[in-house]
Amino acid sequence: MRLCTSKLVHAFPELALLPEAEGERMLRRVRRCRHIRPLVCVLAGIAVAGAWIALAFAFGPTVWLWADDAVGPIHPAFSRVVSLFAGPYFGCFLGGVVGLCVRDGQIRRALRLGPRAVRCPRCRYGLTGLRVECGGVTCPECGHAVDAERDGICDEDLAGV
Repeated sequence: MRLCTSKLVHAFPELALLPEAEGERMLRRVRRCRHIRPLVCVLAGIAVAGAWIALAFAFGPTVWLWADDAVGPIHPAFSRVVSLFAGPYFGCFLGGVVGLCVRDGQIRRALRLGPRAVRCPRCRYGLTGLRVECGGVTCPECGHAVDAERDGICDEDLAGV
């Protein structure tokens, strides 16, 4: 997993050997051609955070009773502070980490597909085999004009090389 201070292009071994500009172009293509499903990332994060918070509130009192028996009485202020951080705050942090991991997995899958991953942003029809004309490609399925420069698509991507 990448560190928050590093660029996204440095997080993937598939892009490590490429020049930075080429790696940025490939990431732009992955984003524009709708290979990353933000809703899936967000829902995975929310599900993990919700599960953690529910488990923390459901089993938290049991854990504190066990700790009272094992260690002795615990100061109520300490137990409230720990419960506050162990429940919602750590759950939200864990949900965010899971969301980023899911997103990185989607990017890795799209990079592994390589040229087969070039799709129309509107209908997801494969654009492999078409030629860039006048700086763009027209999807034969839906007629959407795809701006090749903006989406990071070049002739090599469409040729399937």
